[in-house]
Amino acid sequence: MSVNYSDLIEKKACNALLTNAKPDFTTSYLVAAAAGAFQVVAIASVIDGFNKAMGGVWVGGSAYLTKSKIAFFPNKMNAALHNKDVGVEIPLSDMTSVKREFGMVTGKIAITTATGTLKIRVFNAAGFAERINSQVKQTS
Repeated sequence: MSVNYSDLIEKKACNALLTNAKPDFTTSYLVAAAAGAFQVVAIASVIDGFNKAMGGVWVGGSAYLTKSKIAFFPNKMNAALHNKDVGVEIPLSDMTSVKREFGMVTGKIAITTATGTLKIRVFNAAGFAERINSQVKQTS
């Protein structure tokens, strides 16, 4: 997965709710040993609880809107924490709806396709959702 920067319309720092995100704590155990194994186990159980309650894990990274797709890639820290690629790419032609949802500090955007919904939390969610919808209309 990659982004063609000549097609880039906008890049936004965001969090994405990912159902396939599973933190891999095996490498983190060595780093966290100085902090004590209890903290690592406690963090793992909290993340597992959030995953079950929310239907996924909020992963930090960036969303890229291009002329043909929206892509999410985790930041370096989250990429290192997860045991597989948690990036997502959705062609604009696959989107059935793009809606802004309420969020306390940052708004949410729900990007729906025939196979599921990607939710991202981002500042100026209303404006970003509008730009995504505008690009979807241009490609259809």
